[in-house]
Amino acid sequence: MPTRTHIAVIGVGNEFRRDDGLGWAVIARFRERAAERPLPAGTVLATCDGDPARLIGLREGSDLAVVVDAAHAHPAHPGRVHRLALDADAPARPGTTGSHGLGLGGTATELLADRAARLAPLTDLDVHDLIASPRCAPLLFGHGGTGPVGLEGLEQLLHRLSRMACDLPQLAEADFNPVLAWPGGTTALDVRVRLLPRTSHDPYLRRLR
Repeated sequence: MPTRTHIAVIGVGNEFRRDDGLGWAVIARFRERAAERPLPAGTVLATCDGDPARLIGLREGSDLAVVVDAAHAHPAHPGRVHRLALDADAPARPGTTGSHGLGLGGTATELLADRAARLAPLTDLDVHDLIASPRCAPLLFGHGGTGPVGLEGLEQLLHRLSRMACDLPQLAEADFNPVLAWPGGTTALDVRVRLLPRTSHDPYLRRLR
């Protein structure tokens, strides 16, 4: 009878790319510690290169999943916790034009260039096209005997990202990679946001040059 996984600790990254190998290094230290002081029963240690399908498989069936990955922040303050809250009640205001892209996560994104892009603000049709257009889309709708992921959470994430791009003219770049989607929900495992100072002005007011 298989042992149920109560806690899955997953180190994400590439052990050969310096700081990107942080997740793997943490798992290695946990394994060294477990040799002397056993971990709680049902704890599974694993490593992953960020492939979405493998992350789903490692997390599936666990009561708690802890994902360890390296993040790049400006300015860097070791130990600081960064939280990004998207206000679902904020009214959407079109204005700033930004592009949104969706594609296969991890290294495969650069190798296969399997992406889709639309301009903000996103409509329901735009969101559907972003999800369905990439060649990897069958992985989301169910492929090879696996069930479909919860698309509603992925759609909400795209709509809120679009709203954030419209409401914040200071937003220069937002990178959610990877995003883990499974039948029970959607989670952004790594979020990187870059802001630039912007001066608000009346778009209908003429200015001297």
